[in-house]
Amino acid sequence: MIPLSDRITIIVGHAEALADEAADAGLFHVTDRLRLAASRLAIDKELVDAALLAAARTRVVRAEKLVHLRAFNHRIEVEMAHRYSADEAAAFLTAARVSPTSTARFRLRRLGPEQEAAIQPLVAGLRTALENVEAADDDHLSAVAAEFIARARCNGRAEKLRVDLERAKAELLAMLPPDSPSAVRVRRRVVRTRRPVARPSWRPDSTIEGEAVE
Repeated sequence: MIPLSDRITIIVGHAEALADEAADAGLFHVTDRLRLAASRLAIDKELVDAALLAAARTRVVRAEKLVHLRAFNHRIEVEMAHRYSADEAAAFLTAARVSPTSTARFRLRRLGPEQEAAIQPLVAGLRTALENVEAADDDHLSAVAAEFIARARCNGRAEKLRVDLERAKAELLAMLPPDSPSAVRVRRRVVRTRRPVARPSWRPDSTIEGEAVE
């Protein structure tokens, strides 16, 4: 499957090429329509690229915070094993078999007042590390949501432009002499849609904000 970025580049290239053919044929309304749609799609592609980069950055930050949290979990394991008997420490160490965040929450709930006081600096560090991971989770999930919305918007506009490219191709072929070099070039451009155009699930209608339905 062609990556979204490459697919958008191909569609924009088709639009620009057909816009030039339309200008040469004197169909300036087609030229203007295609160039405007291509420029809007190119902007949407840039937004998708930016959203992908933002999501990747938050993923890296989250991984770094998890490493820090695991380190505090390990320090508490070592300290509890040193201070208490095997049976007493087992209540805190068994949580190591689940995720680092679940482990941290489990241990913070299990610690009694005396135990917490004995390793207070470690407990404070564990709480901070856990809060940092949760904040990183929020940032990452928000970035992923923004990426999804940007992709959905870009896909919706791309499919809309594909339909318009077919329409423009038909208009051009109706105007050009069948054996002309321009007609040959236009016929060779494969601009058909690959699937029916459907409104994005995150939009209540088929319009894109700021644009009127033609």
